[in-house]
Amino acid sequence: MLEFQDYLRVPSSVQLLLELGEQLKIQKAQLLTGTGLTLTRLSDVNCVVTPNEEVSVIDNLIDLLSTNTAGLGLIAGFRHQLTTYGILGYALMSSATGLDAMNLVQRYLALTYTFVKISFYQDNGQCLIHFIEPVDFTPELQQFVLERARQPLQESSMTFMRVLFN
Repeated sequence: MLEFQDYLRVPSSVQLLLELGEQLKIQKAQLLTGTGLTLTRLSDVNCVVTPNEEVSVIDNLIDLLSTNTAGLGLIAGFRHQLTTYGILGYALMSSATGLDAMNLVQRYLALTYTFVKISFYQDNGQCLIHFIEPVDFTPELQQFVLERARQPLQESSMTFMRVLFN
């Protein structure tokens, strides 16, 4: 089974992190320090980003906000809309049920920018989502990636609930 570090990514997630940094009064150059990324490269339509490059940007963000990182992943996650995920996002929006959408997420997890493993199963009529963070990340980085991964799924779940009950 391939892991997140095996997949190249489009720069959308890094660009969202840079926007978040700007909102928090952090210069883009500070977030890109030591990552191997440049603004010129990120603006190239053919650009791909390695997971390690994205992790370096997240690490820089955490380091620059060292005393105040609780909830930072949730804030970053709010910036990830379903359309951020490209064709997968559109497939999720057109899923007939939440179960269909979660099956797509499991199958195409590499298209989501996540650094966590996500499993989904049903038990006694309940749908359960389980997130597993990478063990080789620092506790702060684990918290960030878990929060960021959970937030869009929580938002999507609320959207499905509104559709079902309105």
